[in-house]
Amino acid sequence: QSVFIKSNEVDSARKLITLLCNTLWYIDGHHHVFQERATSIPTVFRQFSDYNSPHLSKHRKRLTSNISAEQLHEFALDITIMLNSNFFDRPEWINIRGELVSLSESLSAYARYLNQKAKRMNLYHRSPTPIRDLSSNLKLKFILPSVIPQPLFCHIDAVFQNKADYEYESLTHLLPSDSTEKHRFLDQLFSNGLSVPCVVLMYSAGGNIGNLCFGWKVPDDIDSSVVFEKSQSVIEEVKLVIPRYHTRVMRSVMFKKFGRISPATKPAILRYFYKELTGMLFY
Repeated sequence: QSVFIKSNEVDSARKLITLLCNTLWYIDGHHHVFQERATSIPTVFRQFSDYNSPHLSKHRKRLTSNISAEQLHEFALDITIMLNSNFFDRPEWINIRGELVSLSESLSAYARYLNQKAKRMNLYHRSPTPIRDLSSNLKLKFILPSVIPQPLFCHIDAVFQNKADYEYESLTHLLPSDSTEKHRFLDQLFSNGLSVPCVVLMYSAGGNIGNLCFGWKVPDDIDSSVVFEKSQSVIEEVKLVIPRYHTRVMRSVMFKKFGRISPATKPAILRYFYKELTGMLFY
């Protein structure tokens, strides 16, 4: 929207543009996590994406974990302060004002999510027993067959073609390793489908493993209302191969106990024994 700006408002306009540039650059590449875990970025700002792409240069690849709650809170506060200035009292700014309010709320919502996640992780670390619930971290998706399967999914389609109904297969190694690309790939898979109907199970494993993905073919004539019920036995099988975690406290207790018996034993050896004996991973 074209707006005439008085000379005494030039500084405010520059500050707004700089603030928006810094904010949108910071969250570029992470719009999908705002949608999944907090509040979506307003539509008007979603077009400003795929600009901050250091993986195309020599810089270190950015990860979702690079976003900090403190920085998001700071951007949200700066936007709120800007909106409270006289600069936005003019009627020409009514439309963009609402979008900026929504952007500030999205930033604050995701910052709250990150803070809550950090508190949960601290609780996991200090717990003497594993407290991660498998069922609450599972997501199921029923994918209808496509009339014209996309070549992009031919490698996954080939896996299901060679499997019997309700015979599961790990799909994690068939997905892009980058979290953003993986999200887009799965979105396209869910929208387009394969040559056969199938169920995809996604599990948020936590730690450094990322999300795990499993899938299995179902009969062509299955009713969508009972597909998950019919797949329950497969889900229970998948649960048995999903990694389980021991907390750091549990590992520390073991190290202290056996470290006293053999004080000269190096921590690396104790870690190796613990992993071999329990088969567990750690938070």
